[in-house]
Amino acid sequence: MPRISEAELQRLKREVSLAVLCRDYGIELKQIGPDNLMGHCPFHQDKTPSFGVTPSKNLWNCLAGCGGGDTLQLVMKKEGVSFRHAVEILQRKTGLAPAVPVVKTRQGIEHPVLVDPATALADHALLQHVADFYHQTFLNDPKAMKYLEQRKCFHPEAVKIFRLGYANRTLGYRIPATTAEGRKLKGQLQRLGILRESGHEHLTGSVVFPVLDAQGNIAQMYGRKITPNLREGTPLHLYLPGEHKAVWNGPALAGQKEWLLCEALMDALTLWCTGYRNVTASYGANGFTPAHWQLLDQLKPERIVLCYDNDDAGNTAAAKLAEQLKAKGMRVVRAKLPPGKDINDVARENKNAQAALATVLEGAGVRLPARPADKPAVVTLAPTPAPAEPPKHVAMAVDEITGESLPIVTKESLETGIGWAPAPFTPALYTEVQAQQISLAASQPPPPAPAAKEEDPPSATANGDEVAFTFGERQWRVRGIGKNLSFESLRVQLRVMHGDSYHLDTLDLCNAKHRQGFLGQAHGETGLAADVLKRDLGQVLLKVEELQEQRIRRTVEPEKKEIVLKDDEREAALALLQDPKLLDRILSDFERCGVVGEQTNKLVGYLAAVSRKLDDPLAVIIQSTSAAGKSSLMDAILAFVPEEQRIKYSA
Repeated sequence: MPRISEAELQRLKREVSLAVLCRDYGIELKQIGPDNLMGHCPFHQDKTPSFGVTPSKNLWNCLAGCGGGDTLQLVMKKEGVSFRHAVEILQRKTGLAPAVPVVKTRQGIEHPVLVDPATALADHALLQHVADFYHQTFLNDPKAMKYLEQRKCFHPEAVKIFRLGYANRTLGYRIPATTAEGRKLKGQLQRLGILRESGHEHLTGSVVFPVLDAQGNIAQMYGRKITPNLREGTPLHLYLPGEHKAVWNGPALAGQKEWLLCEALMDALTLWCTGYRNVTASYGANGFTPAHWQLLDQLKPERIVLCYDNDDAGNTAAAKLAEQLKAKGMRVVRAKLPPGKDINDVARENKNAQAALATVLEGAGVRLPARPADKPAVVTLAPTPAPAEPPKHVAMAVDEITGESLPIVTKESLETGIGWAPAPFTPALYTEVQAQQISLAASQPPPPAPAAKEEDPPSATANGDEVAFTFGERQWRVRGIGKNLSFESLRVQLRVMHGDSYHLDTLDLCNAKHRQGFLGQAHGETGLAADVLKRDLGQVLLKVEELQEQRIRRTVEPEKKEIVLKDDEREAALALLQDPKLLDRILSDFERCGVVGEQTNKLVGYLAAVSRKLDDPLAVIIQSTSAAGKSSLMDAILAFVPEEQRIKYSA
């Protein structure tokens, strides 16, 4: 079970008002003295008010003996739910947990469920509900994002496009087990492989990659374990049982003359995040399936670049697959990876992952992407000047999806491979492309006139968790951005002022209905024109989204503390490491620090602690009777580990 952090518990206790929670439960409270509220206890027949609330401490207590506690204890006792369930209820009240369907028990208590168990669903529809639940879990759990960030394959756009998910072992709580319909739903999930026969989730502890078929239905799910220190023999790569009937990222391969084929989905996602969108993967070294062959026959690419791992299994599988592809008349090239490495290894082991992968693929004749995939979103509050008009004899190509201008094909771009040149440069090719551009220019309508310039250029200032905007005489203020650590919601306090008039509300800026309601009320309160308010809010939203993404990236970014040794410190360290009596010196240092005896235990513990630098570090369990000195030994060993390399916590 994933542990709920103490910081998250304290946040919920701090941000959810106990007085407001009591009001939601129908408990009427009256002021008693300067610091306390009293009401009738909901847990017994209370004729005389005995339910006390202290708002300053967010605590409650029943004077008749029904108990007391904080907001979590009230939710657990009032709704009869578990601690974890109570946490999720409070998270939904703060906007940091996905809304889920609920069913009511005979006592009227609402329980969240995956789907309504009384509604029979087809397999593909149920899998879609599971994928949606995993996706919501991913968006609300920085652990999964942090893992992909460390693996150099995290991109907000990829999260949305591929509906990446995270299985954190909470799906089982969404399946009612006490009804016939619930047991039937559980059996269907077991048949699909989502649940095992034991009732446990098959993909627990994994980042989940849904794989869609040609109809857009989920045909397969791949899970990559992200939990460290798993039991020996635990498989890291998991699939649902049955045949692999779909190709990951298949729709993006339509119209592509060149495919990049990886051995694993994690490698394919790595390339996608660095800009190579014409990429897919087989299901392991020998996992090129009939679905892949069918898509090849249908789309008929001209060239396949094999990006399989450079190990024995990858080389054998790549050689065999290359012969089969050549037999179908396709050109096949092998990307040369370092010995023993895969695509993701290359990305992780280089500071500039995009440049490193470009070097690998360039050797296979793969051109750079037309535009960077990770181009930062630039939000400019001040009006920008209109771009210079391109030369009349050429046309600026426009991306049909994003509306962005693409590079103009020139002789230089064809020679260097920059731009969207489809083949090596030849004079005939350049003449042909130039003629196409002239024809395109003649057929395009003239560019629209630039928008009228705002009289007062807007400005924005950020101060901690608050951002203020000035649009002439209009002032906007946004508070609460910091608590939004999910791309799914953006719940803030928003205020707009014009002179002495203002409108203040709390809303989710990602919700179009919330924005529309805010604009309507702000129009009535301030008297500002609706189109002016709408234009202002659009610019506010862009800037706030940018700040939200920066905060999320900082949250998932691993903290690094670089230690630089002085020359004399480095010499002393090397002398210690090269000393033939190194182990004796370690034991001697322990004794000098006052830890005597336990020679073997001290040495084994120290070597395990410094093995953190190995790819496969050691672990130690200290076991003995009570008061035998376990903690003293552990503290002595950890005191020898540099502070920046030591993480100490208690269960």
